Amino acid sequence: MNMTTLLLNVPVALLLGFSIWSLIRPQVRQTPPLSSQTPPAPRPECGLPLEASSTQAACAAVISELAQGWQLSFFAADHPSPTDPGGYVEVQHTAPEVLLRKVANSGWSSYWVRVTREDLQAELYRNRAAQPRGVRLSEAIWLQTEGDR
Repeated sequence: MNMTTLLLNVPVALLLGFSIWSLIRPQVRQTPPLSSQTPPAPRPECGLPLEASSTQAACAAVISELAQGWQLSFFAADHPSPTDPGGYVEVQHTAPEVLLRKVANSGWSSYWVRVTREDLQAELYRNRAAQPRGVRLSEAIWLQTEGDR
């Protein structure tokens, strides 16, 4: 192949390359602006008071409010953590007399494990002073892939 043939074929190759690219390039889809999208419905939740002066009976009362299909969330300042101090505890009432507990903090989380009401009450009582805004009770949302339910 001589230089003239090569130079004449370059524009043809570029032309074919651009036309093929126009056929296979990804199509960009226009998405509506965020202001026009409907936000998801908020899940029901409420705060329950718990403070340093709360008694064990008050902690038991908070746990008794945890109905099936709901989740209790609080901060456990005494939980050992490889990152930041403490852990954020979520407890879900998934079935009659079944409470599942998970703890997480920056970059780590535990598995869902069963917890007894007595152990949960003791943990909540130990950490009652770490709840300046109380504890949160909300409708439970979980993934079926996260452990045995």
